[in-house]
Amino acid sequence: GIPTLLMYNQTYNNVIEIQGDGKVLGFVKDVSSLVKVKKIVLNPGDIIVGCTDGLIESKSIRGEAFGKERIQKSILENLSYPSERMVNFMKTNLLDFTSRELDDDISILAIKYLSR
Repeated sequence: GIPTLLMYNQTYNNVIEIQGDGKVLGFVKDVSSLVKVKKIVLNPGDIIVGCTDGLIESKSIRGEAFGKERIQKSILENLSYPSERMVNFMKTNLLDFTSRELDDDISILAIKYLSR
């Protein structure tokens, strides 16, 4: 899937999308020439959430996409929980939103930077 990378910045209490360029992985044996490295500085309390388009593009029975805004809201609502629980909350929110009808596979990874 087409991945999205979101970052919660504790200093600004905001979730932003980390924009990048490059190719979707998984279609060639050696991706080293296709990957562009982007460096960001993390501070204690910052959170990185990566997910595939299966999460973002899943639709409700009314045809509305789950969207990045719901993921951002979920991050902000669950800051105090461990990353595993944050992912479980996102999954539960998605299943409720879609009435448990998924059309695509979903991958979610959350990383909390706790201290230096």
